[in-house]
Amino acid sequence: MKDNIKDIFKEKFNFLPELTYFSPGRVNIIGGHTDYNGGYVLPFCIDMGIYASIKLRNDDVFSVYSDNFNDFGIVSFDLDDLDYNNSRDFANYLTGMIKELKVLFPKIDHGFDIAIKSNLPTGGGLSSSAALLVMIGYICNDIYNLDLSRTEIAVHAKKVEN
Repeated sequence: MKDNIKDIFKEKFNFLPELTYFSPGRVNIIGGHTDYNGGYVLPFCIDMGIYASIKLRNDDVFSVYSDNFNDFGIVSFDLDDLDYNNSRDFANYLTGMIKELKVLFPKIDHGFDIAIKSNLPTGGGLSSSAALLVMIGYICNDIYNLDLSRTEIAVHAKKVEN
């Protein structure tokens, strides 16, 4: 699937991606549906997840394509338009995470093009939204040199999802 996401990116954006990422889904051995209520869980990662390929931009625009939500086509927004927008559907996860990090790190000053493909069933209890948020946090940490720990990325992702 890693090569497949690169092909999807090239098809949708007409150039090759610079970087490719993967974020695994997870299941809870115990404590299902208690994590968001403050309870204890015992999660573990699985080999299913979300793949993304990106290319950095020189402007402040983000263009997002999800192969799982292809009816939306490419959804675009910029750094001045990060508030929730019902018409963006799935892309609101990206705007939410970028907005969260932008408040803390004003050096986030340019966008990127991103293609996403997941083999996690949406709403299937495998934390697809958490995987997406963590992946966007990890990508931002990587490309903007934010120096966040993985724990800090997860905390920001949880804040955005809640």
